Amino acid sequence: MGATAARASCCIVCGTAPQDRIAHLLLSLTTACPHLAVYLVDDARQPGLAALAGRYGAHFRPQSDSPGHARVHNRVLGEAAGAGSAYHLLLGPDIGLPLDAVARMIAYMEQHPDVGLLAPRVQGADGRLQPLCSLLPGPVE
Repeated sequence: MGATAARASCCIVCGTAPQDRIAHLLLSLTTACPHLAVYLVDDARQPGLAALAGRYGAHFRPQSDSPGHARVHNRVLGEAAGAGSAYHLLLGPDIGLPLDAVARMIAYMEQHPDVGLLAPRVQGADGRLQPLCSLLPGPVE
């Protein structure tokens, strides 16, 4: 990924996700993108996340005030941009990525400077498209 890798970062808000899933994502990211700045946010006070972040060289950010996902991502985005990140990914703790996914997204953004936001195609285990958005929240959301 070269020079662009050092200019990229990601934020993972952990919630109550199982730590083995978070560890799997961190392993994938650090293997495929060793220069990616990874921010691991603990918004549910999970014991052991600080050690997990340290094991993979991620920046650990505990949130004692439960500010919500949007505010957490904005905080981390400001920090990452201040550290020189030109590209920032918002990742859920329960996702799996092909090893070349981040490099391909960054390459696409580099080749298309007119693009300001990029979302990957998200598929379920059965290969069907998983929509990332909806018009309105449902009654239980």
